[in-house]
Amino acid sequence: MTVDLETVSAIVALYLNYAKGYYKTGRTEYGNMRASLKPFLKVCGLDEAATFGPKRLKEYRELLIPGHSRGYINSTVNRIKRCFRWAASEELIPASVDHGLRSVASLQPGRTDARETPARQPVPWCVVAATLTELSPLVADIVHFQWLVGCRSRSLCMATASQFTVEGDLWLWRPRHKTERKQDLVLPIGPRAQSLLRKYMGSGPEAFLFNPRRQRANKRYNARYSSGAYAYAVRRAIQRFNAAIGPSIPHWSPHQLRHSKGHAVRNE
Repeated sequence: MTVDLETVSAIVALYLNYAKGYYKTGRTEYGNMRASLKPFLKVCGLDEAATFGPKRLKEYRELLIPGHSRGYINSTVNRIKRCFRWAASEELIPASVDHGLRSVASLQPGRTDARETPARQPVPWCVVAATLTELSPLVADIVHFQWLVGCRSRSLCMATASQFTVEGDLWLWRPRHKTERKQDLVLPIGPRAQSLLRKYMGSGPEAFLFNPRRQRANKRYNARYSSGAYAYAVRRAIQRFNAAIGPSIPHWSPHQLRHSKGHAVRNE
């Protein structure tokens, strides 16, 4: 039965409880969902969910424009619409609410006051090499491996020995990745990347290769890096390098290593 008098807050609470289980293998998206919906509740939480419409969603979107990028706003609005789509599928709200919210198009470049973020650029090896000097050996190996292979940060953080076929001169890696439900991904691993992996392959087939506890026996550490913790380690290394030498290398993120590899391949 459709619940006509349910508030948006109640619908969001039910959805987040569902999402916590649905995204259990992708905790980053669940965290992003919570981060998108919590500010939304402060503005629209007391609204009646059964009558929430496109105009109200656009009003909330306008509030986001002064302080956020166009990409962030579109992602946030899409997550809000995903919440209401789920509620409609569970017959918690009329299906017409979902249909109406789907009519809200994404903000287009050049047609909004929301700021544009610059395109992600590749990072040169000289900058990466300088950063390696301030990283722990484990994180330095993660950075070097990602530079050689061009994989996603999250896939690398979740790498286990069972994902690798280590027969022959060229190893094959079938990583976890964000589109794995739609397509398989196989990455070739050459000799230099193999040499980085060998020291981490002996902890069992399902153990995470790049375990922070390897470098310090501390149970407070997780069994693997998150992509956020990995990026933070790189950021702190850059800060230490610049503090010691003077501002000399720009800040970069591990995501740029993937772009660097793609740029190099296109050039070749």
